[in-house]
Amino acid sequence: MLRKFLASAFAVAAAAALATPAEATPTESAYLVLTVSGSQGPTRAGTLRCGPNGGIHHSPDAACAALTQVDGDFDQLNVAPDRACTLQYDPVHVTAFGRWRGKRIDFATTYGNPCVLVVTTGPVFRV
Repeated sequence: MLRKFLASAFAVAAAAALATPAEATPTESAYLVLTVSGSQGPTRAGTLRCGPNGGIHHSPDAACAALTQVDGDFDQLNVAPDRACTLQYDPVHVTAFGRWRGKRIDFATTYGNPCVLVVTTGPVFRV
């Protein structure tokens, strides 16, 4: 039953991610569906909208600012490069898909532990 619920929620979020907010032009706006899963509890999902900032996200302004610095390129995120993390292996898998200023985003990766996730992506996956 949980799988059906998550699949339904994911499908609704996916449809919403592909729609452009009416108040912003496609080249100025972003709408992303974000997921985080690992040993820290159940999979978390949320949305991030930039231009105007919002969504189901704990820090949309900070997340949009971080993504703006790398023009929506998740592979270029490195928010706190001088911060060190332990070598404890506690993998965290994240995904992001949707649109960033007119270009399609389809990102998925696994970080070695929650600290590495935060050091690398900062507020982006705070859902």
